[in-house]
Amino acid sequence: MRNHTIQRNMTEGRLLPQLAAFTLPFIVANLLQTMYTIADLAIVGRFAGTEALAAVSISGQVTILFTLVGNAIANGGQIYTAQLLGQNRQRDMNAAIGTFFSFVALAAVVVAVFGMTLARPVLGRLNTPAEAFSPAVQYLTVCAGGMLFVFGYNAVCAILRGLGDSTSPTVFMAISAVVNILLDLLLVAVLHMGAFGAAIATAASQLLAMVLAVSHLYRHRAEACFDFAPRSFRMNRHDLIVTVQLALPLVCMQLAINVSMLYVSSYINSFGVAAASVSGIGNKMYSVVNIVSSASLAAMATVVGQNIGAGKPERVQRALGLSIAINLAFFALVAAVCLIAPRFVFGVFTDAEEVLAMAPRYLRISVWAYLAFAVMQPLNGVILGVGYTRLSMAIGILDGVIARIGLSLLLGHFMGVWGYFWGYSLAGFVTVILAGAYFLSGRWKRRKLL
Repeated sequence: MRNHTIQRNMTEGRLLPQLAAFTLPFIVANLLQTMYTIADLAIVGRFAGTEALAAVSISGQVTILFTLVGNAIANGGQIYTAQLLGQNRQRDMNAAIGTFFSFVALAAVVVAVFGMTLARPVLGRLNTPAEAFSPAVQYLTVCAGGMLFVFGYNAVCAILRGLGDSTSPTVFMAISAVVNILLDLLLVAVLHMGAFGAAIATAASQLLAMVLAVSHLYRHRAEACFDFAPRSFRMNRHDLIVTVQLALPLVCMQLAINVSMLYVSSYINSFGVAAASVSGIGNKMYSVVNIVSSASLAAMATVVGQNIGAGKPERVQRALGLSIAINLAFFALVAAVCLIAPRFVFGVFTDAEEVLAMAPRYLRISVWAYLAFAVMQPLNGVILGVGYTRLSMAIGILDGVIARIGLSLLLGHFMGVWGYFWGYSLAGFVTVILAGAYFLSGRWKRRKLL
């Protein structure tokens, strides 16, 4: 990869080939990441039993929240990098990137300490079943410590993607995924270390991904406009303000949505190990749908950031239409598989009959959430690309606190556990409506760059 270029100008030329060249490696990276998280759950379910499966499922929801906080901060760095590149302000990028990396490091330490010290009360609040509590604490503690590696990897890859390079992160993820699965098989299937072994495998593979990403950026430091000098990591006031302005609302958005999901999960978990396992497997299915939709979000954020910086809003409109069309095609494929063979889909993770029996009804509900994901992620990419992260935060709060919790509690009161699943699924349409209204208003074209 030494001769690989890490800059891609997305303000000129045909959009479809550019989107494909940027999005396809990202899709592959998401696929690999999803495969090894699914392998994590499947290996635990097959070789460590239902209790360990529930432990990893419940703790995994918390670690997903931590990871999404890291992703939100990383998105801020990606947006800023893309806009600076679109404005041909390469001379300002060294200070901006150094400030961003230092900010990410501080955030990673805070999240890791929080997760490691508060694992027990958090899992208690989530109504973790007693038989799954101890392995859940072990899994969450180790994975929380590994957030230092997750944040570092995401930060470096955010800079690469802001520059237009989505290929390198895919290579790092591929290597990390293979190592994770091999360690899972060794620690869980061979050494019978259960949920704790799965956590060790995950943290080790995340460390490897971070080391590979940092090494690659260092080799291409001239092209990345970042010299890695110690003085460059000093946080300067202007770049710190811009980074916080971009990242903090995104963090609040992710917290609003995912804390609400954890809140609803606590009610679902109270229905027993089977319901908790269904919820955990369902979360993995959401990650399958996000293979394409999150790639479209990242692609749109970079396309929008560069083209708004270059004063070319018409390219944003064309890119949005292409992204939504691609997402809907993938949605149709996933929905067909889930509706035609629901027990087969869940059978990848477990052979427990009580869990498999719930699969058909659960997936009939969840496909509505998949549809919402397909449309809302490209729209979110527009909002992120123009840097209007406060709107993202507002939408996230309405989606999470008002819609997700409100609908789940209301429907759960009348329909039991199935009502909570319906609340999960329908909440995403709030984002579709609000983000769609903002795009159609055209106000994004007049956004001033930070």
